[in-house]
Amino acid sequence: MNIDLAPCLALAPRYRLGLPAHPFRGLSGDFLSRGVGSSVEFQDFRAYVPGDDPRHIDWAAVARTDRLIVRLHRAEVRLSVEIILDASRSMAVEGGEKGRLAVQGAFLLSLLARRAAARVTVWAAGDGTVPLREDLEARLAEVGFEGRAPLAEILLRNPPRLEPGSLRIVLSDFLFPHDPLRLQAAVGHGAGGGAMVQILSPSERDPRPSGHVRLLDVETGEERQMVISGETARRYRERLGALQEGLAASCRAAHVPFALLPAESPIEEACRGPLLRAGVVEPF
Repeated sequence: MNIDLAPCLALAPRYRLGLPAHPFRGLSGDFLSRGVGSSVEFQDFRAYVPGDDPRHIDWAAVARTDRLIVRLHRAEVRLSVEIILDASRSMAVEGGEKGRLAVQGAFLLSLLARRAAARVTVWAAGDGTVPLREDLEARLAEVGFEGRAPLAEILLRNPPRLEPGSLRIVLSDFLFPHDPLRLQAAVGHGAGGGAMVQILSPSERDPRPSGHVRLLDVETGEERQMVISGETARRYRERLGALQEGLAASCRAAHVPFALLPAESPIEEACRGPLLRAGVVEPF
């Protein structure tokens, strides 16, 4: 699949990544973690304990209280952004619009992260996970959506080695059997934040009655004959709604945004619409 990434290059100057961190105003890092470290950004006081750096003792507080008090500062970190791209066959159906938007979204977010001086890794999750770091534009443009394993199976059974404290963004259709809370826990374990981005085609968002059809599971190759009636379509929409509510609830519990992108949308429209509303991106 050869995907045009030029629109992402044009969009990147207009947006920045929505980050769950405060900009760092010191010298050795770009963002501040929730941990305690040695940056110039003051955070709190506490009593001195053996092993503390004497340079952090606040002598003015000692003079006032006659107790050894140390000043705590926020830890300086270089932000790490890890984008998990669902590279299964499910993302290539119906003309490949889901895959096109997922790749463009991954590339745009990587551009925004790099502008914030973050380390960026895109994990292409097909039948395993392949880290894409160098020559990202060329490698993303040629991603082949050939994976037969559902994304949940990969993330739960053989997850990539995600960096502690990283910001993790998942782009997928999420149309596979899974427990959203368990999936969120697997992705979010040790993370500093993140987002879940669901990409669905028109027929996946709102199927219409179409009579007798032959369905093919593109990942397993299993075929099934069935009748898509009005009642069948209604039940599907109910199940999809429950899945999306489960994903949204798992994101709320983890304090990360959830966004739904129509697969047919140009990346410009997805950016100024769902991604902006969810807080995944912000105007620059």
